[in-house]
Amino acid sequence: MDNEFIYNELLKAYETNDIDLFDEINNKYGLGLTSIDQVEFVEVRPTIDLSKYFVNYRAQYMKNYTTSRFLVNLEPLPKYILKEPEFNIVSYSYMIFHVLTELQVNPNLDEVLDSVELEFESDLAKDILTSQGFVDVDGNGDATITGYGLMRLAGVDWVKFYEIYLDYFDFNDFERYMKEYDTGSVVKNSLNYLEEHLKIAYDKKEFNRMHDVFSSKAMIYLYEEDFKKALLEELKIFVLKLNHIFLSQDELDSYKAIEFPNINNIIELEVLSQVKSLKRILYRAWIEIDLDEMLMTKKEAYGYLVRAMDGEILDDLSDEIVDKYF
Repeated sequence: MDNEFIYNELLKAYETNDIDLFDEINNKYGLGLTSIDQVEFVEVRPTIDLSKYFVNYRAQYMKNYTTSRFLVNLEPLPKYILKEPEFNIVSYSYMIFHVLTELQVNPNLDEVLDSVELEFESDLAKDILTSQGFVDVDGNGDATITGYGLMRLAGVDWVKFYEIYLDYFDFNDFERYMKEYDTGSVVKNSLNYLEEHLKIAYDKKEFNRMHDVFSSKAMIYLYEEDFKKALLEELKIFVLKLNHIFLSQDELDSYKAIEFPNINNIIELEVLSQVKSLKRILYRAWIEIDLDEMLMTKKEAYGYLVRAMDGEILDDLSDEIVDKYF
């Protein structure tokens, strides 16, 4: 099922305060929401159309997300970074990519600037674009991208890659890492960057950062059409969520050990990767995740995976795990 459809159904229930619809969607897909008010804090994430891999079957790969935590803070939490900046630098790369991309469709610069979420005022953005020679502007507000602008646009095409595959992580921090440790490949840069975050996650025992590294890596490997590696990362998420030793008791009270997006991804990737033994890949994930403490055996974990993939109600499985292991 397309997660955008699920999100839209949740949004419909939230906007009309339809508790019955909310309960139906929440229970059917094992979303783990504890009240309809939490819908406000659920974010829809992009899907990747895998229909080209099937003749008569349209499959959607759902980007994994952590539904075990919901941000209720008035101030947004910062995204993950590797290194604190010595001073605040706002990158122009995001602006260049989005503004120049939109200008290819709509030449009205003011309208485009109003439609793009910038970290600074539109007047400053317009001044940068014109004074630096990215665009030429006529008296009616229409802009033409210059040859230099097109060259700079090509140089920041990695921005879209970041937005799809690395949006758990801070944009400026990722750009800094790219500049300092550039390999010439945005894929290699990204995987190296994620490995640095994984080291931090293990060192600081940060469950969410670890989860989000595995999720981002799964997406990148899917982009590379390396379905076995993508499957391995999704299975690491599965193992991690069964052995959530880093979470506090307050977090565990509403925690769901098995969730629909992860199970959906594993099912799709098992087909795409054509693995002979899912158990073997799960056991490899178990070994590679290398947690200090495991709450169950890998044999028990495989048993829960089979039951989840066979269609058992995920909420019931999660409750069983909580009752048995916590």
